[in-house]
Order: sequence, then C-alpha cells, then structure tokens
Amino acid sequence: MSTITRPSLREVILDALDDAYWLRRGQIAGCRDCANVPAGVCRDHEADNDAAAEFDDARKQIERTPGHPDVLAVLGGAA
Repeated sequence: MSTITRPSLREVILDALDDAYWLRRGQIAGCRDCANVPAGVCRDHEADNDAAAEFDDARKQIERTPGHPDVLAVLGGAA
C-alpha cells in the first residue's frame, strides 16, 4: 500500500513563486532584443524582470524567515 503525501501550504507557495519567477525570466530569455541589450533586458521586458526579482525575493524571505509576521500572514491567508 502506498502513502500519499500532500505538500504543505508553504511548499505550494514556494513552488508557485519559483514557477512565476521562471515564467517571467523565460520571457526575457526568449527575447532577441533582450539578448542584444548590454543590461540584458529590453524596455518591453523591464516589468518581467522586476516581477521576477519580486517573486525571487518573496521566495527567499519565506525560506529565510518562516516565522516572520509577514510570512505567517501570507501562509495564514491574511495578506
């Protein structure tokens, strides 16, 4: 008999943030204009770059300080 393990809400949120990060970074990676700009991000994808950074920062905060009030509020559904 196999046991089904379900991910915790924390794991689901971390996975979602990781997916969102790579979705936005993929938009940049697939752009020829971004590849030709010295900064690596064209004007059309600046918002994607900013969003990717925010998703990554949120993921890092949850991993670093799982007991932080902001993290607990998100995990508890208050934020």
